[in-house]
Amino acid sequence: MEKHAIVIVTYNRAALLKECLEAVESQTRPYDRIVVIDNASSDGTEALLKTKREKPAYHIYREPKNTGGAGGFARGVREAYATGADWVTIIDDDAILEPDFLETICAAQETCRGQSLCYAGVPLTNGIRPGHRRRVLGKRIKKEKAVPVSEYEQEFFTCDIASFCGLVVHRDVIAKVGFPEGRFFIWYDDTEYCLRIAKETKIINVNRAVIQHKVPPSAPMEGFVSWKDYYGIRNRIYMAKKHYGMETVVYITVKKIFRCLLECGKLLAKKKGKEARKEAALYRDAIRDGIGGKLGVNVRYYP
Repeated sequence: MEKHAIVIVTYNRAALLKECLEAVESQTRPYDRIVVIDNASSDGTEALLKTKREKPAYHIYREPKNTGGAGGFARGVREAYATGADWVTIIDDDAILEPDFLETICAAQETCRGQSLCYAGVPLTNGIRPGHRRRVLGKRIKKEKAVPVSEYEQEFFTCDIASFCGLVVHRDVIAKVGFPEGRFFIWYDDTEYCLRIAKETKIINVNRAVIQHKVPPSAPMEGFVSWKDYYGIRNRIYMAKKHYGMETVVYITVKKIFRCLLECGKLLAKKKGKEARKEAALYRDAIRDGIGGKLGVNVRYYP
């Protein structure tokens, strides 16, 4: 029987992590290895994980500092691969697997044997959020389009990009494409990883494999962007340069510049010059670093 490992990255969400782990432990087809990456949490997560350390399936790693979701997934997939698992499932701590998630994935793997070495389930947050599963369209300028909701009524569909909310990858693919890009810190690490995977195998979405995605409410932002947007803009441009080509990079960059001008104009109209300058600097830094390939944590944009 093939061995399945699951990677869970967590940071200061002990209550969600508890529910997440309970769902993983309750699978009708149990996971052989449970790899948890704690990104230096300070909210009781460490105490919760202490109760799991003696369980044979668990491999728990606590980072000395917060490496972001991207750093956690890079470490987690590496550790899961090292266990010798044949398949690695990737989720955040806010992903609550339905009890038959892995059993349904395994059944699909048998049905589709030889067709793919990568699968995904369906994350639900008050219904389907199509952006979790996307396709890349266009010849010269590449655009990512959500898979239409109507396709979720089928048994399966294929996609080019799946978020790290129920992505299941075979070790042979990991051996070829490597590990997720930890230097992204947050955002677009799953997109970039899937673009590497898609060069080796198609991604089959299994529409009966369901995840309840309990996304916590976002904190109110000052102005129109938060520190996180630096990584979203930078990583998207870097990813486009690596996988799509310079025409797509120029297209994305121009769109970001126009958005920056629009948002800063609104702030200036409200006599918020300081916020406008701060926002303009964020866009400038993100665009420059994305094109220049300057990854890692930027101390100006850190939680």
